[in-house]
Amino acid sequence: MVGIAVLGCGRIGRIHAGNLARHSRAKLVSVFDVAGDAARQTATELGVQRAQSLDEVWADREVTAAVISGT
Repeated sequence: MVGIAVLGCGRIGRIHAGNLARHSRAKLVSVFDVAGDAARQTATELGVQRAQSLDEVWADREVTAAVISGT
């Protein structure tokens, strides 16, 4: 199973995060966005961790891939 972080929780980021959360071969580990409210809402809806910084994402040993999404 691949542990994935989604970076960017705008409209498309939330769609990607939701798809990954439901994927049988992926584990959505965390989400991050410079707009903390967007990340907090996405994390709450999907039941995952909201990273406080990119350094926190990179330090998480569960994260083996990242999806970077724009608006």
